[in-house]
This record gives sequence, structure tokens and C-alpha cells, in this order.
Amino acid sequence: MKRKTVVFLLLLFLLGCGPYIWFKVPQPQGRENLTAFPVELQGKYSSVVDTVIIHIEKERIIREYRENLLMTKGEFREETGDSIAEDTTFTFSGNWQITVKSFGDSVQIFSKKDDELFHISERQILREYKGYYFLNYKDTNNFWKVKILDLQQDSLEFDFILSDDDMRQIRNITKVEVKKDSTSESSKYYLNPMRRELRKILRKRKPGEKYVKL
Repeated sequence: MKRKTVVFLLLLFLLGCGPYIWFKVPQPQGRENLTAFPVELQGKYSSVVDTVIIHIEKERIIREYRENLLMTKGEFREETGDSIAEDTTFTFSGNWQITVKSFGDSVQIFSKKDDELFHISERQILREYKGYYFLNYKDTNNFWKVKILDLQQDSLEFDFILSDDDMRQIRNITKVEVKKDSTSESSKYYLNPMRRELRKILRKRKPGEKYVKL
């Protein structure tokens, strides 16, 4: 069986690219760095759209992937260029645990992986502002990717603070530097909002991915 192809198919279901949006300094500006997530945020949360579970611990966030795909053997052969005659289990690059089971004319593919999404450190900074928790990730270019946590009762938003779709609205609030990527049609955005501008951004942005506390 072509294991690389199987895992590639799984990744198409599980993973996506984040927006090409960077901040010049950690957000919000002027706020102190926190050393732990507050107790009220800690716990497990289940995605409302798929099987992903995130676990917020004292100093880090873990994402638990659990995926179960079912297809006919004909579809499997068409997608992978191979057939399956017996059950198989293997660990793929990145600690993906893959189990493929054959029964009747169908194939069932189980995948499992625990992935550390955030760990408080010098390059991953946690700050709080207006009830939002800002997860700042220092990139290799010394700019910052920013995600937010917003807990409302048992509903948690956890996503990038901004999406590509937000940028048209954001340009009316704060200065946005735009650089066209020569290798694709995508644009890269660089922001440095003041705190008053950040308040407006929080009001204008579209909500991101939702999770429910378990």
C-alpha cells in the first residue's frame, strides 16, 4: 500500500494553511506576558465541525486528531493506485498513527495524532486584553502570527485573530502593509495596530472556529 498517499489524503481532511497575516510586535502592545492559562480556560474542548479536540493545560495547548474515513475498495484503489488485502497499522512521519482495515468491499482508515499547538515560552507569548487571550507565535522572519481564545460560557473560539476576508475592513482601521507573493497569487499582510485600533479590530473581525467544553 502507498502509505504516503494515504496520509496525504488524511491531511487534506485535517489540515489547512493559516492566513498570510503577520504582526510586527506581540499583541496587544504594552500588555504583560502571562505565565499560565487561567484555571477557567483549562480543560478539553470539542470542535463543532469535526472530530478535533483541543486540551488547554496550564502552560500549553494540545490538539488531539481522531479521524475515521470510510471508502469503497474501488475508491481506495482509484485514490491511492493500490489495493488492500489485509489490515495494517503503521506510524508515519510526524507521529501519525494510521490503521487501515479491510472488510467486505470497503476500507476504513483510522488516524490519530496529538499535536502541541502552543507552549508558553520566549517565542510563544500569551497575553490578555478585554477578555480575549492572545497567543503570539514568533515566526522565522521575526514577525508574529496571532491567535485568540475567547470563552463565552461553554463555547470557545480558538482561531487566528484575522482571516484574509477580514483585511478589507481592517484597512479602514489601521495601516496594513501588503506584499505580493511572487510565487503565487496570495498577498502577505503586515500590521502594527495601536491598542485603540486593536479594540476596533476585535469588533469588526469575523468569528473563527468554535469549540464546546467537554
